[in-house]
Amino acid sequence: MTIEIIDAVVRKETLLAVGDGIGTKEHVEYVIKLSRGLMLKTLGKRYSELQQLHAMLLEHQLIDKINCPPFPEKQTFRDGK
Repeated sequence: MTIEIIDAVVRKETLLAVGDGIGTKEHVEYVIKLSRGLMLKTLGKRYSELQQLHAMLLEHQLIDKINCPPFPEKQTFRDGK
């Protein structure tokens, strides 16, 4: 199986809070491609979900701990707003 991050998309969520009005919250969703032989699937996942997937793959020995790079630290990027 190969897993590849092919894109990163900023998603906006509309938040409705009683007394606070309407607001928005942004997060990055990573588009990943999973392929195994002729089977191919793409899906979007947040950083925390990818981190959990990485841990599960290591736990079940589906990826090699020695040759697999460590999971990258989460980084926050702001555009000055």
